[in-house]
Amino acid sequence: MIIYSILYPILTFLFIMIWVTNTTINIFLIRLLPIIMSYVLIGIFVIEFILVLIFRKKLKSVKNKRIALIFAFLFYEIVMWITMGDLPIINIFNEPFLKNILAAVSVSSFLSLAIIFCIICIKDKMKKRSFV
Repeated sequence: MIIYSILYPILTFLFIMIWVTNTTINIFLIRLLPIIMSYVLIGIFVIEFILVLIFRKKLKSVKNKRIALIFAFLFYEIVMWITMGDLPIINIFNEPFLKNILAAVSVSSFLSLAIIFCIICIKDKMKKRSFV
């Protein structure tokens, strides 16, 4: 589970940087967003890493790993709400995607979560096949 807690902020930051290179917003916001996101993602990573170390014996099953990742996503959304003053996931469709910072922040996190879910499912299926 520690690998997934490391992979989550890395993928989220990667998707945000892909969005930043394709966006049409103000140049000041483009320069400021990666700095803010790196601080937020480092903070989330530290807290998530500590929680994973505390609950590592409980996080052995696939179901518990999925629940932990959903809590990480919710924690990410709450931290973004505190930092940006608005829930990113609620305001996805308010503006066009290339101009909506909140949508990019939320969608990048959701894509990271989906990729990690797929990795967990593939790893679980491979583990079940090796025992048969």
